[in-house]
Amino acid sequence: MSSLAVVELGGEALTAWEYRSFYLKHGTIYKEFYCPFCEVPLFARLIYKDEELKISPSFAHFRGNPHKLECDGEAIPVSEPKINTHKTQMVPRDMHYPEAFVDRPPPRVSPIATSQSTTHALTESEIFDRRKSAGSHRKSTPSAHLLQPIVEAYNSVLSEAYELYIGENKKTERSEWINTMLAGMKLRLEDSTTYKDAFKSPSWVHQYKRIYHERGKVVFENSKFIILGKYKMADSTAKCITQPA
Repeated sequence: MSSLAVVELGGEALTAWEYRSFYLKHGTIYKEFYCPFCEVPLFARLIYKDEELKISPSFAHFRGNPHKLECDGEAIPVSEPKINTHKTQMVPRDMHYPEAFVDRPPPRVSPIATSQSTTHALTESEIFDRRKSAGSHRKSTPSAHLLQPIVEAYNSVLSEAYELYIGENKKTERSEWINTMLAGMKLRLEDSTTYKDAFKSPSWVHQYKRIYHERGKVVFENSKFIILGKYKMADSTAKCITQPA
């Protein structure tokens, strides 16, 4: 499995979460995908699902036509060393979660070509250079411009915790596991934070943009979304990320 793909050879490489955001918001479906590095055909996994995901969307090669010449479909990061993370700090079920909440782009009508596809058989060196170049531009960072993918990743941790620690007597262990997992998941909003700190109740206002959640009626007033629920925002100037469900 890999997280990056293009919809035409030489096109712009995007992550599976970005393609999922286009589907959820605009209903955009692409029939064909290719590896941006070794150019083998790929197919989408879990991108075009309306229900909430428990595992990451991704791309896979077709049987009998794997990635070529040591390529695994992923960019090679050049600024940060690859670290083998301890199991307890990894997201369950191989959930490669969105690490950045980005501005909403315009609807994608057609793919945007950024370079020309090759007309010759790719060499191992060319594929490696492509992967390294993508890593240097941080193209491999999973991102989303909708809240749903980020909420899906957050909920996957909660779901896994309640399966691992069943019963009221496991409440403390379950809570500790959830906090450890969420604290190890990076998320870039206005600043660099984690999934543990990014989600807030309206009773805990943060100086930077956060994802506030509450049950209630959502109204739009003075260019702001306001949730009429149990809590009232302590600071009316607080920066809140809100998208209708």
